[in-house]
Amino acid sequence: MKYVHVECLNQWRKVAANRDNFFQCQTCKYKYKFKRTWFAGLLTNPVIVGLCTMFVLLLLIVLCGFFGLMLGYFFPSEEEDVGFLWFLIAGHRWA
Repeated sequence: MKYVHVECLNQWRKVAANRDNFFQCQTCKYKYKFKRTWFAGLLTNPVIVGLCTMFVLLLLIVLCGFFGLMLGYFFPSEEEDVGFLWFLIAGHRWA
């Protein structure tokens, strides 16, 4: 009985009459090993969660800025002064 579905094992453990069967096999007395996967441990690390949050936030800021620039490029303003930011990006054109 080397490979067992986790769902099947959990269901069997729930219906077992003896409380000890929750932690060990009723037939062979093998003690179950409860261990988190390394990926689950990584995702619950506060430093990793903070870094992922900052990365996603920075990515959203960059994407919003890019789409804002594209909107300004494809739908230019009819006014002569389009703002200081556009002046920095496009450069000043002397008449």
